[in-house]
Amino acid sequence: MTITVNDKKYETAQTTIEGFLRERGFEPKLIVVEYNDRILARTEWDTVTLKDGDVLQMAHMVAGG
Repeated sequence: MTITVNDKKYETAQTTIEGFLRERGFEPKLIVVEYNDRILARTEWDTVTLKDGDVLQMAHMVAGG
């Protein structure tokens, strides 16, 4: 299936956001995910089923002092 992440198209066979993030090597602890215009709680990442044409926006959390 094809999904769009931060305006870039990706092909994936993963069916969950958690699976997609791990497939791409992202560190889940440092990411916020918006799925089809809705910010997801981290607990939803392995329960929301990805579908062809879904749109994700991801932002990396940055901390400093």
